Amino acid sequence: MNVWYVRENLPNADDMLAEFGHTRAWEARMREVGHGRRADISPAAALELASRAVPQTAELPDPTDPNGRKPGDLVTVIPDDYGKVAVQGQIVASSAQHIAIRRRDPRAGEVVVHFPRAGFLVRQV
Repeated sequence: MNVWYVRENLPNADDMLAEFGHTRAWEARMREVGHGRRADISPAAALELASRAVPQTAELPDPTDPNGRKPGDLVTVIPDDYGKVAVQGQIVASSAQHIAIRRRDPRAGEVVVHFPRAGFLVRQV
């Protein structure tokens, strides 16, 4: 559910969300975080920052993965509709809803790319 879509488009959003206390608490925390401050930088500066950054994604195995995949396994992640460009890397974290893989980019360095499970195929390499 997109809480912000509901709030913007449905006049009875408060009534609809009333029974979802955890969702409303999460929404309040997200509003406190805010949107930050935007600062324009050049593509070269962005790549320089990325190349010096260290991914912080915690290792998270999915004990119910039907294929037995686990952190460290080499996989490709491919959209199942259009733009079928495969991204290859090692699993860092996965669940029924997402997968995150570590890969090395020649310009950005080590990155962890996060994908939703819906709409993507995960294949063992």
